[in-house]
Amino acid sequence: MALQHLQVSFQSIGISLSEKDVFLKNAESSDLPLIIDGKWIVEGSWNIVNFLERNYVQQPTLLGGEIGKAHLKFIQNWVDGILIPNIFVFIIHDIYESLEEKDKEIFRLIEEQRYGKTLEEIQNENRINLDIFRNFLYPLRCTLKNQPFFSGDNPAYADYIIFSAFKWAAMNSRYVIIEDIDLIFGWYCELNQIYEEGSLKPNVRKSS
Repeated sequence: MALQHLQVSFQSIGISLSEKDVFLKNAESSDLPLIIDGKWIVEGSWNIVNFLERNYVQQPTLLGGEIGKAHLKFIQNWVDGILIPNIFVFIIHDIYESLEEKDKEIFRLIEEQRYGKTLEEIQNENRINLDIFRNFLYPLRCTLKNQPFFSGDNPAYADYIIFSAFKWAAMNSRYVIIEDIDLIFGWYCELNQIYEEGSLKPNVRKSS
């Protein structure tokens, strides 16, 4: 959605688990997502958004200046370190079921070694704690009570990075993580419509 925000054309390519190492052989790390922009290969969401902010200065801002960038680094770390790992264990076996056959064995091996349990056990045991997880999202609801997006009146990177976690879950599982009466669900639906339609109308970058 960051590229939609910048209003630039792009092509997306999906990479399977078994193809990852081959595809990333010329990259400096194995972080996904990545973008290829001319001679540049940039890996990882935070590196990508900073690259875009520096190199597309005539386009609408994603980060909102240095203070905004500092705040968003916290949100990025929270999404990567807390939100995604908590969602992951709710749908880990569903993700396995959604994979191509060639990727299932390696996924099961990696994750069962990491957790010391079967995928089925991990998923079932963690779903007991769904209500705790929903309560844990209270700060998101508080924010949305006072403004339509986490970035204010219009969506920007804070919205996109949080949305990406829930969208990733929805693409891999039908498990209901957020109830339809939740403020977060309404926000998600609006972002999802923007994502599907490409109808983003971002804030205009202000000159310093």
